[in-house]
Amino acid sequence: LSARAGEEYDRNRRGFQHWLGPNLRIAFDPATGEEYTWRDVVRFEGAPPARTVELLLRAISESTFIRSSVFVLGKGALISLSDIPPGGATGTRLGRRLGKSVYRFSVTTRSRETFDFAVNHAETMPPVELRDEVLWLLSSGAPPPLVEAFGSYHPDWGIYTEEFIPGENVEQQLARLVQKDEGRRLRNQWPFLVWNGLAAHVGFWDRTGRRVALRDPSPAAFIVP
Repeated sequence: LSARAGEEYDRNRRGFQHWLGPNLRIAFDPATGEEYTWRDVVRFEGAPPARTVELLLRAISESTFIRSSVFVLGKGALISLSDIPPGGATGTRLGRRLGKSVYRFSVTTRSRETFDFAVNHAETMPPVELRDEVLWLLSSGAPPPLVEAFGSYHPDWGIYTEEFIPGENVEQQLARLVQKDEGRRLRNQWPFLVWNGLAAHVGFWDRTGRRVALRDPSPAAFIVP
């Protein structure tokens, strides 16, 4: 059953990429009439390694990960290179952990629509572990979702994308509440934060057949709106 599910997942993924169509590599700026490429569109912040920047730029040019991620996470919006002006996309490095780096991508189109999503790039994580992580995220993202909404998976580049959630994690919320009013509001919100964080932790464990749990279930591992 597991092998058959994996085959069906790969078939659906390839079918979706085929349905999206090829990725445009060159477009023309209507304001100047000059041609431009994805390298003119995307700029990076947060001082990522030059080698990683080059790999991500190649992945953006040669795959559909921006197009597919915007479609899935942007409620069916279909965009291409010609819809994004030069300098209209930003990749910001958020951090590195467990062999992969996470970037926030923000894309603004010519019609002033903005799409944000997170890009996970496996730098040293083995491909098998990356695929397992993708499958666990898909399982945990089923309704009611326990993790961010999943975007797209591109194993040839060691990349998967997901919803970007800008909210504070519980650890940051606690620090802000303690500093703001010396803990008075924290006393009222503490049961809410603890109960929802614990419910998410146990829910993930239960959804994985009670075989996998968070290695470090600290307050920094949860976002409780």
